[in-house]
Amino acid sequence: MNLAIKEMKEYSFDHHVFLRGGIGNQFFQWAYAKKLQSEGLSVKLNTAFLKTKKQNQASGTLELLNLFSSIDIPVCAWKHLRPLEFVVKRLGKLVGVLEDDHLTDKPQSSRCLHYGYYQMGEVLNTLVLAKAKELIHPNLIQSEIPGNYCVLHVRAGDYMSNAYNFAHMGLLSIEYQVRAANLLLDRYPRNDLIIVSDNEQFSSLVLNELKTTNRNRVSLLSKVLHRNESQSDAITAMLSAEAISLSNSSFSAMCALLGKSGEVLYPKPWFISPDLQYISPVLNHWTALPSDFAGQGWAASKHLYAGL
Repeated sequence: MNLAIKEMKEYSFDHHVFLRGGIGNQFFQWAYAKKLQSEGLSVKLNTAFLKTKKQNQASGTLELLNLFSSIDIPVCAWKHLRPLEFVVKRLGKLVGVLEDDHLTDKPQSSRCLHYGYYQMGEVLNTLVLAKAKELIHPNLIQSEIPGNYCVLHVRAGDYMSNAYNFAHMGLLSIEYQVRAANLLLDRYPRNDLIIVSDNEQFSSLVLNELKTTNRNRVSLLSKVLHRNESQSDAITAMLSAEAISLSNSSFSAMCALLGKSGEVLYPKPWFISPDLQYISPVLNHWTALPSDFAGQGWAASKHLYAGL
């Protein structure tokens, strides 16, 4: 405890945005930190609570380095604070020095600890997005996929394997993904459609349900590249897509914000839980599609997609 207090005192005059989750979550936390910087505040990204989670895609590493050539914000780690995460969150809110995703109108100077995901359109601004695009690794800009194409992003992994994520975030149904795919194929008749996914078996079910006339224009990213899909492969493919359909994933939202897509489809509501309706990391000109989440409960859905 004494070491944790000593660490905090060292940076007591800075604002700390705590990084949590994988690359998509970290991007939105970075964007919020840049917004605070633009308001004249001294800001640091803090990795104290960056850790792996069971049956979750969070890697526990500073994945921003996979996206940016430079993070452009100082990074620190209160490593002795890590076991005290719950205490810091509750006590910080109690005394008024910590904010989460429920932003208030109180002066920013009164809240120096920022413990949220910040996946709301209002925390994004043109200058922050322009800076983010400047920092993207050059090797992520040029796609290996020839010609113009669209992307359908399918997230299933931890939304299927983790009961909490299934119940609160929601697994978009096969029917939803088929509807989005057919919409892109109809609107862009000269483009192929690439499926980017964390679960190719689930994506194959989507592919099998497409219109027969459209099926020969659709491929999994791994089949196009002739190798297993990596994180950088997925980012590059989505950044260069002419149009993209998002899953309820901060990863694909990040790519749509930073990429060149002229049209972006997204599910509305973003998450299934009534408690998470404030989360919607989208821009006003994007196109909303009514969400359709897989039903029957987590256990039944795991049985339905057995073997995936």
